[in-house]
Amino acid sequence: MIDVVIPAHEKDIDTLELCILFIKKNCINIKDVHVVSRKKLTNNAHWIPETRFPFTINDVASRIGVGTKTGWYYQQLLKLYVSKVCNFNNVLVLDSDTMFLRPTEFCIGDKSFFNVSSENGLPYYECMEKLVPGLKKQTEFSGVSHHMILQKDILDSLHETIEGIHKMTCWEAIL
Repeated sequence: MIDVVIPAHEKDIDTLELCILFIKKNCINIKDVHVVSRKKLTNNAHWIPETRFPFTINDVASRIGVGTKTGWYYQQLLKLYVSKVCNFNNVLVLDSDTMFLRPTEFCIGDKSFFNVSSENGLPYYECMEKLVPGLKKQTEFSGVSHHMILQKDILDSLHETIEGIHKMTCWEAIL
């Protein structure tokens, strides 16, 4: 069973309710649905307050500036930290505008299924190389997706590696 986590903002309220509805209707082996937000946005999922995380949107803005990407970076950090903050072993993270319209299974036994894409933006790979020198793209496909299964032990290892290389917290190194 996996937990589902959806970072959301007040502007997402219209799609958020549909997203939750379709997760509960069509996603197989789901434990609980959680929404990470500044304030509680729904009664149809568990609420995870943003205050539980070791950074704020203002921390992000103070490092990269205020602009159109500030919220995007913040959302990605929330996804990368949710298993640490909430101690979830396997977590499906997704955007609030992602709708599963037919039955979807993410894990069978100890094997997880990953969505791939052909979105291969160079900045993603430049960032990857800066964070972990020598880490290179392994396939023609990209892992850039609107949903992904994250495993706590792998994320914890990645955080430790990045922190060891950069001598700062993972989120600060990413920014």
